[in-house]
Amino acid sequence: MVNMGFCHKCGTKNPDDDLYCVKCGQSLIIEPTPIVQPQQEPRQEPQKKSSNGSVGAIFIGVIIIILVFVFGFGPHNVVIINGLTSVNALGYRYYWFDVPSIAINPTIFGTFTGSGSLGNDIRVYVLTSTDFINWTNGHQVSTIYNSGVITTASFNVKLATGQKYYLVFDNTFSLLSGKNVSGDITFSYIGFK
Repeated sequence: MVNMGFCHKCGTKNPDDDLYCVKCGQSLIIEPTPIVQPQQEPRQEPQKKSSNGSVGAIFIGVIIIILVFVFGFGPHNVVIINGLTSVNALGYRYYWFDVPSIAINPTIFGTFTGSGSLGNDIRVYVLTSTDFINWTNGHQVSTIYNSGVITTASFNVKLATGQKYYLVFDNTFSLLSGKNVSGDITFSYIGFK
């Protein structure tokens, strides 16, 4: 408690030890006002940007690189035939290939041309393994591709995954003439080797 000597109401000078103003009776005791420090806003740390997105993208990128280089994931072209093959009269020649269970867009495509001494015709099939077995035993089968008896053709056939297929050059219709078949045929897919 402090007496300042002057009345803060009327301004009259009062003795230092008086408790009340001699003129207006106002209390001369002034309660000290506590000094209040100005409040500071709590400092906010700058917000860090989440790195989860970039970490996730890096992780996916690493996985893709591992799949490509270690496990051979990517586009694959398997040459079935690139050149000349012979097919005897009343005979056939075949090539088999497996389509992986995890394959994207499995396709067999290419061109072929038959030639022979008494005719230039050949028949080309693409068969599943079950149909191939039945065909070799003389049964009617469903074909994935059947060129018919023809001299030359190009084809492009989509295949199902997880199956074994046969590419067949059929000359069983020719009694006397063997055939030479020139072919450039490829099996293609995206997936693991």
